[in-house]
Amino acid sequence: MAECQQAGLKPPHISTLRRRLKARRLAQKRRPVFGNFPGADGPLAVVQIDHTKLDVVVVDERERHALGRPWLTLAIDVYSRCIAGFYLSLDPPGINSVGLCLAHAVLPKELWLAKLDSNYSWPLSGLMDLVHADNGPEFHSN
Repeated sequence: MAECQQAGLKPPHISTLRRRLKARRLAQKRRPVFGNFPGADGPLAVVQIDHTKLDVVVVDERERHALGRPWLTLAIDVYSRCIAGFYLSLDPPGINSVGLCLAHAVLPKELWLAKLDSNYSWPLSGLMDLVHADNGPEFHSN
């Protein structure tokens, strides 16, 4: 305030200052975070797994009745940021989707890609050192 008065300017209202500070804090929260994830020092060192409900509706191919929105379970390699494996289902997330996603991530994908007549390679397979997940019930077991 004193600097504004010395410069011969009208100081901003307190609500203006609060609004600008709030906007700055929001902008800082949305900035990308740079650095390294602890322990992710090579491929398959750390794999993160989570689910998302897709924004598409699957319909019956004959009657066109809506069957529901599918769930996608992804296992993502933190080091390379590549998809290590996935599982797509109309069933809600559970131990089956986690297990099948991890199985897809661990197994080689050449035969699977050949069945799809794909010329692409997907070289990411093998056991992970660490699987990182949120605290969902499907990630807990005996």
